Amino acid sequence: MNTRRHRTTERGETWRRGGRETRNSIHAAQPSRRLGTEQVGENSNGGRGTATPWRFAPQPSSMPAAKLAKKKKPPKPGQSIVLRRNQTAQPSKFGQRLSSLLVPAPSLLLLYHIEKTGGSSVFRWLQRQMREPPRLSALFAYGQTSCFFAMHADLFPKMAPRWRAKMCGGEVMPDWRTARVAVQFHAYSKGFFNDQVLPVLPQLRARYAALGGRVVSTTMLREPASYLFSKYIMWPPHDKATGHVMELPLWLPQAEGLQRTALLKAGPRAHTPGCPASGPTGLEESRKRLRTFDLVGVTSCLTLLLAALEQAVGLPPDAARISNVYARPQGWRGKSGMEVATGGTLESLRANATTRATLERVTRCDDTLYADALRRLPPRAAFASHTNATCTADAWLAAHPQYRSR
Repeated sequence: MNTRRHRTTERGETWRRGGRETRNSIHAAQPSRRLGTEQVGENSNGGRGTATPWRFAPQPSSMPAAKLAKKKKPPKPGQSIVLRRNQTAQPSKFGQRLSSLLVPAPSLLLLYHIEKTGGSSVFRWLQRQMREPPRLSALFAYGQTSCFFAMHADLFPKMAPRWRAKMCGGEVMPDWRTARVAVQFHAYSKGFFNDQVLPVLPQLRARYAALGGRVVSTTMLREPASYLFSKYIMWPPHDKATGHVMELPLWLPQAEGLQRTALLKAGPRAHTPGCPASGPTGLEESRKRLRTFDLVGVTSCLTLLLAALEQAVGLPPDAARISNVYARPQGWRGKSGMEVATGGTLESLRANATTRATLERVTRCDDTLYADALRRLPPRAAFASHTNATCTADAWLAAHPQYRSR
């Protein structure tokens, strides 16, 4: 046992530890208190005491039991997961991932989330489907796509698929043949969709169709000028030479065709400014990629897209889970530009004539894609209760007649 010489004072006792004197607030006459595995107590050893490691046993809370119970709020519906082995897993930052729902016909929803187009609102709507009573068997965010690949490991050998209980929300992997699954591809995982999922999408569709199920792929585009404003305020570009934020007119030429690139590549570093008509990142290739999605929406009319998704994946209609979906405002907080209902044109409030002319030039490429997306909108008549004035291609195309026949 390691001992140290010490002296006792009227206020307590001190002992030398590591070459330094330390004062203990425990009076020498107090009853001994357990600290780790050794004791500090009344000095009865003629000036010799026991050196104690700096470990203190946790003390019970002094808060009244009733108040302590009130602090521990019960979980909200859908905030915990009851697994098939009667275990409970806490949800990740993306929310609940698994439920006990079994369906007679499987379905799979693939969400290709382009940044700043309203994909987060769509994903929050999907999270609501996991609340009690659950309407999805599994929901995987873009950081959990490996869980989806593990469910179809034979189709994705290059992804080294493996079910990870902590990441995927449970120890038991759901059987895709009795599951309704939604997967988000966002940020870097858009590359997984383009490189791994698209090549085997016909096999996936055939696999689900053989059991009476369906695979649905969807994405959203945004009015190009509003998209540029939103990107600029969210991720202000910096000048490499000075490190300062670039002024909007100087950045706009570098942002030409951002949504064109986002349909084909995973990240902003893959972007090449301009609007080439052909080539691996050309406009025609982007238009071709857009046509591969089963459902296409626009940011100004997300509720119409959600109603169509409900029907496509076999969810029972539930207007309450759609009505409160946050619709991302169009434009830069109404100060630099906005998408107005009468024509969907850009109403410039601070942009001068030069900036407006630059906007007109750099958005031409994405305007073509946006016109294609508007023409792909689900029919309003089928979802009359989920639409508004901007949920049609007529107004925007009337203000941009050059894109009517493209």
